[in-house]
Amino acid sequence: MASGRLASLSYGLSENLHGGSCAIQDDLIPARDNRWRRLGRTAAIGLPLLLAGLWAGFWVISRNAVFAAFAAGIQTAAVMASLFLTARGAWSYRLTGRRQLNVILAAWAVSPALMAALLAAAFGLPAVPDALIGVTVGGAAALAYARSRRRISAMQAGIPLAVDSLAEARQVLDATEAPGRPPSGTTADSEAMRRLNHARALTFSAMREGDHDRLVEALPPLREVIKDRTLDPAVALLAADDLVNAESMLAQRSHDGTRYAAAVDLYAEQAARNPLVAGTAARLHGHRADYQAFLEQEATDDAVAADEAGDEAARTRALALAAGAHHAVNRELGAALELTGPRDQIRAQYLSMLGTHLCLSLDVTGEDRLDEGIGLCRQALALPAGRRREYRPGFELSLASGLLIRWEIDADDRDLDEARTLLRRLVRLGNPVEARARELLLQISARQARRRKR
Repeated sequence: MASGRLASLSYGLSENLHGGSCAIQDDLIPARDNRWRRLGRTAAIGLPLLLAGLWAGFWVISRNAVFAAFAAGIQTAAVMASLFLTARGAWSYRLTGRRQLNVILAAWAVSPALMAALLAAAFGLPAVPDALIGVTVGGAAALAYARSRRRISAMQAGIPLAVDSLAEARQVLDATEAPGRPPSGTTADSEAMRRLNHARALTFSAMREGDHDRLVEALPPLREVIKDRTLDPAVALLAADDLVNAESMLAQRSHDGTRYAAAVDLYAEQAARNPLVAGTAARLHGHRADYQAFLEQEATDDAVAADEAGDEAARTRALALAAGAHHAVNRELGAALELTGPRDQIRAQYLSMLGTHLCLSLDVTGEDRLDEGIGLCRQALALPAGRRREYRPGFELSLASGLLIRWEIDADDRDLDEARTLLRRLVRLGNPVEARARELLLQISARQARRRKR
């Protein structure tokens, strides 16, 4: 087994798996740009049909083409405004705030009231009954709005759920009266939400600052509040994703995956409660692949240690475990890909992850799947999400790593030239993978020097 090559290039898989886990919006809340494009296509087809249908309906009722055109146009405009307000709020990268939510729900209350008033006018009713009917329907819609507003008030209570920076995490922590305790005078729902916000902020800040000891202390409260049934299931799902990411980080350090496995199981429970949340099933397979990759790396390290100690029986057992975990990663990532569409942003990430993993198959299972793995890495880069500035460096690093493995085996200078070009650009751009790219360039120079001496 070429353990050195596997150890040196496993960084690419680990970085893809763990790096991808940190951006839940990319999966559970699909990309805003993609959603806007879908909305644009739907509006381009649906709104003209709606306009035509409304015009025909109003004309049949009123026998007045001018009035029918006016009524259809104003109703279509109301529906379009409601759609776009909903898109801006619900498909943004953060959870919708109170003010946004009020505007969205109020906009949807306008449309049925307007429709009732227009229908009344189409039947030739006088202005006063027309207005009364509109007010009545609008009042009913307002009551429905109020009920919806109360149901999700806990999700928007006080402290923002989205924590995207250390400053926001500290702001959440400062808003509590004492560590681990929510402010007094809250309802049961808002108390659970505040406990969750506090636990997530502690977890986020510990992860970003690399404080593993504080992270160990932060996770039990997070784990407990996720199990609180008063929480909205979708919110608990987001928090469970945080828990899996944090336990993954701790497992890399402790080499103990017990709590990591339990966190994945807890995420599976929350996913079962949220079958309609976009990307939930695919993300569950992604988390399971991540966990199996952890087991694979642990078994590989055990095999290397047994080899150095001369314990052939232990080495054989460890290699068998590594091969089993390797196949499990492939299965889980394949299942995740089957659940994503060609325009889903997370698909590029899963393609790159699977491609990187297949490039390591030769060392783990003896299967030569290099060409397939490199092809998947190229597919990831060809997708719109693969060309985004924040993701492209990681995908290019994965491709360069696969090309270097193939170059070591086949000594094809074309692979070397392409890999070197990618790595030099990554170093020149200055990005999170710059250090790893620089390290690989140094490894290339060292290997070339050794080959020249032979």
